[in-house]
Order: sequence, then structure tokens, then C-alpha cells
Amino acid sequence: MSEFKSDKIDVYGDLTFDWVKLDEVGLNDEQLKELRNDEKSHTGFYIRIVSDAIESYVLQNSGDQVPTNNEHLEKLMAFSAKFCERTYAMGIRNTSPDGPDWVRKWLNTQGPIFVEHANAYQELYQRISHLTEKPYFISSWSMAFIVDIALEVEGVKDPLDYKSLPNKRIEDLNLIIDYAEHWITVFYQHLGFKS
Repeated sequence: MSEFKSDKIDVYGDLTFDWVKLDEVGLNDEQLKELRNDEKSHTGFYIRIVSDAIESYVLQNSGDQVPTNNEHLEKLMAFSAKFCERTYAMGIRNTSPDGPDWVRKWLNTQGPIFVEHANAYQELYQRISHLTEKPYFISSWSMAFIVDIALEVEGVKDPLDYKSLPNKRIEDLNLIIDYAEHWITVFYQHLGFKS
């Protein structure tokens, strides 16, 4: 396995979502305010997805010892919000005049970084690898988003930190990854996707 060149994982390169630098994606001030602050000026689309995903996940797994304490619910909320944020940003960037070309170039540039990330967190990628198949067909960058957001929410700093996680934090990370699969299903349903 190759070593990362810095302490900070930078999966996205020029498209950096760490520390909410969405202005680098080309969102205007109004879009940033809408995304970061409230939903007064739009339909509440993302809030409905988040609430539906968390509620249905807890209900479906209530007999399976799925933790539902405040700490776990906050982590599920954080995962949901960050996934919405990145997806929204990608959608806005892709619909800009140079969007499709920009995304293609970005993917080519980031290819080796995605491979490096997948190698470092292979176990987590394997847990969700079936999402690349029917009916979801999620992309490699979507998988990277899922894994990277889960790591961020759990506070994992780098591959070395990941390898030394205690059992409780591994369980929490696995809960977030399991929730991510449910999240994708609910997200697609709200987008009108039928499996």
C-alpha cells in the first residue's frame, strides 16, 4: 500500500469539500447561504430526505440493536448533511457551462488519489462495493464520498489512525457505513429513482 504524501487526506484535489470550501466549486453567495444556513428560500428538499432516511433507518432496525442514542443520531445527521452538501455542489458544478468537461478533467486528475484512498480504506469500500451494481450503479467518486464522509464524521484523521481505532469507534464507523447504504436508497427514492 502506498503512503499518503501528507497528514491530511485530500481525496478531491481541486474540488475540496473539507472544511466546507464550497465556494471553490463555483456556488454563488446565494446558493452557499441556502445550503449552509436555512431553507427559507426553497422547498426543503434535502431536509425531507435527511429526516426520512434517519426515521426509516431507526424504525427498520429497531429490533436489531441499532444504537439510537443522541451521539449516534448526530453522526447519522452529520453524514446525511455532508452527503447532501457534496451532491448539491457536484450538481451545481456539473450544470455550469463548462460542467461536464470540468468534471471529466477533475475525474482524470483525481483518479490516482481515488485509488490511493480505496487502497487505504479497502475494508470500508468492500462493505459498499455492491452499490456499484444494479440497481444503483453508483460511481467511484460517490463511493469515495461515502467512505470519506464516514471517516470525517467518525473523526478519523488518516490511514494510520484508522488502523488503530478501538472497537467502539470501529462499531460506530460500521454503523455509519451501514446507514450510508440505507441513505443511498432513500436518496434515490426522493430523486424519483425506482429500483
